[in-house]
Amino acid sequence: MGTLQVVIPHLTESYSSSQDPPEKSIPICTLKNFPNAIEHTLQWARDTFEGEFRGPIETAKLYLTDPKFMERTMKLQGTQPVCCIILAFLHWHET
Repeated sequence: MGTLQVVIPHLTESYSSSQDPPEKSIPICTLKNFPNAIEHTLQWARDTFEGEFRGPIETAKLYLTDPKFMERTMKLQGTQPVCCIILAFLHWHET
């Protein structure tokens, strides 16, 4: 059985009397669905840039410099590295 809570009017603190701590980052759902502040659009642009340019370049660099990159990548659960390589090849050679 749960604990009994007693509420005394004008004495007991209500939920609206306190505030949640500020979030350290912008929730992803806000960035994707409702970016209503300039900070949201800036973060969205940064995330998009890093996803399109930084991540793939770092992966390509690891592929070229780390002799065990493919071995480790093949062991990752849920990845299909051969498919990714084919898609990358087609993307860059279509233009």
